[in-house]
Amino acid sequence: MSDDNRIFIIDSMAYIFRSFFGIRAPMQSQDGTPTNALYGFINAFENILRDFEPSHVAAVFDAGSQTFRNELYPEYKANRSECPEELKPQFDLVKEYLHLRGIPLLIQPGFEADDIIASLCKKADAAELNAVVCSGDKDLMQLVNKNTTVCHTYKDNLMIDAAKVFEIMGVHPDQI
Repeated sequence: MSDDNRIFIIDSMAYIFRSFFGIRAPMQSQDGTPTNALYGFINAFENILRDFEPSHVAAVFDAGSQTFRNELYPEYKANRSECPEELKPQFDLVKEYLHLRGIPLLIQPGFEADDIIASLCKKADAAELNAVVCSGDKDLMQLVNKNTTVCHTYKDNLMIDAAKVFEIMGVHPDQI
């Protein structure tokens, strides 16, 4: 099912967090490093590769630093709880796995993963490539257009086009 005119953009942060909070069974390496988020991420990522056989893939991450939004609004995400200690070492493990798989990692200090994903979608659109954003984050539905879809892999690879955005959200993508 490979299509050379598509780039699959993986919202790595969404997959890591979903895996961490979704797999609560104690999983760890021999040295005691927690591995539940790594395990869940690898399974989800390998399923994407198996199900879609993408020729172009990029994995996007937050830089973990302050963004321009914090400068505009100091209380931005002020009520968000701290990242759990058991999750922190798993970010580097996921990045190492992707590096070993030869998958480009896209991280830009001062920007969130969503900003990078949006930029990639705009560039793909300009190059007349189809972008498939793999994420369960409803905020990313605003990117959907004739060349960009969102794939919700946790819902049987649900492909979300503009009509599906309207069905789910009750508004068009450009109204989100």
